[in-house]
Amino acid sequence: MVYQKTMSRIRHLDNLVARWFVRHFYFIFFEMVLVIIFVLWFVNTIHVIDLNSDGVKTQVVERILTSQTNQLTLITFILLLNSFWVLFIFNGLQRIITILKEISYNLTPNRPKKY
Repeated sequence: MVYQKTMSRIRHLDNLVARWFVRHFYFIFFEMVLVIIFVLWFVNTIHVIDLNSDGVKTQVVERILTSQTNQLTLITFILLLNSFWVLFIFNGLQRIITILKEISYNLTPNRPKKY
C-alpha cells in the first residue's frame, strides 16, 4: 500500500512538472524565436523597400524586379503570420491534451483508495 501510494504521488508530481514544462517552456521559446525572426525580417524588408523606392525606375526590368520584391515580401509576411497562428493552435491543442490527461488520471480506478 505504501509503495502504491508513493508511486501514485510520484506520477502525479511528474504529470504536474511535465504539464508546466510543456505549457510554458516550449511555447515561450518558439514564440520568442518567431518574434526575433519577424523583427529581423521586418527591418530588412523596410530597408529593401526603401532602397527600391529610391532607385531610378526608368527601365522595365527594374520595375519588374521592384514589383517582384514587394510581392515576395508580402508572401513572406503572410507566411510568418501563419507560423504565429499555427503556434497558437498548437498551444491550444497542448492545453486540451493536458486537460484530458488530467481528467483521465483523476478518473482511472488504478489509484489506491483511502480507507
